Amino acid sequence: MHSSGEYTRERLGFLSAINVAQPLVNGCRTGRRVCYSRSRWNLATTKRAAKVMIESQSSLPVDVPHCEALTRRWVRDFVLALQLCPYARAPFLANQVRIAVDGATSIQQVERALEREAQVLQHAPEEALATTLLVLPNFHPRDFERFYASTLLLERRWEARGLSDSFVLVFFHPMHMYAKHGAPANGCIPVDQLDYERRAPLPTINLLRDDQVDAAVASGKSTEMLEHNAAHLSTIPLEALEIRFRCLYKTDA
Repeated sequence: MHSSGEYTRERLGFLSAINVAQPLVNGCRTGRRVCYSRSRWNLATTKRAAKVMIESQSSLPVDVPHCEALTRRWVRDFVLALQLCPYARAPFLANQVRIAVDGATSIQQVERALEREAQVLQHAPEEALATTLLVLPNFHPRDFERFYASTLLLERRWEARGLSDSFVLVFFHPMHMYAKHGAPANGCIPVDQLDYERRAPLPTINLLRDDQVDAAVASGKSTEMLEHNAAHLSTIPLEALEIRFRCLYKTDA
């Protein structure tokens, strides 16, 4: 359960799920790829977003093999097993998905890691490297509100530097929650099945090539995937999804 003060992204995509441009609807500013819920964006969030800009500049050590294995289990046993992203299977099985682990704790460190991985993608042929999952185990793993505020700043700075013309960023978090309209009177927003569409065992940023994004939008497959995920996940009991997700953390998997 999360308090209604958290500022979650509207449900619009997953991994390679990219969104067609839409007008302003119900207070949400939608773009070609992302939509933010503005209903819970207030002064407190703005202050918190500003705070993440001056975090510690010291990265923390990480267990790279463990993080890589955990991320691979997530793609294999969750994303592919639940058929949440039809674009992921072929490159994953062909070993064309790069998993990069970084100990970043601040936005500045994450930006440097993103720039590094963007250069790797840019200089690699698509048939050898389709996409990258940047895994950030130390970047607010237990604080989705702070992670979400950080993603807003990261995206704005990414776009301001013109990098969004080449690569699109998609964010995942262990405690991800989509914005839900009509929060209950007790101020708590319940988790539902669709939240697991953007949950990963560790904070993760997926770097997608822009031409892949354009192709998905033009074909209409991204919309089909969104509809499929919403319908498919709703048929799975929430407890079953929770158990499947927790099982990803088992080291003997």
